[in-house]
Amino acid sequence: MAQAFKESLSLATVARAMAAGVRAAGAEAQVILGSDGGDGLLPALEPVLIRTTRHPGEDPLRRPIEVPAGWLGDGT
Repeated sequence: MAQAFKESLSLATVARAMAAGVRAAGAEAQVILGSDGGDGLLPALEPVLIRTTRHPGEDPLRRPIEVPAGWLGDGT
């Protein structure tokens, strides 16, 4: 299972590179993105999202940040 490298490589980039290596070795590989609900959740869901938006929020130390949200086709 692939894992993202924060501020460097995305989950999708790492997973595609791993699959390319497996294929180069002569085996079959299928890329299926998943997430534990952390930072990689929206990128893992991107193929089924209609759009993403950003909203103001706060981090655990109450500093202002922008928080991403993803929207599915049914408006959820």
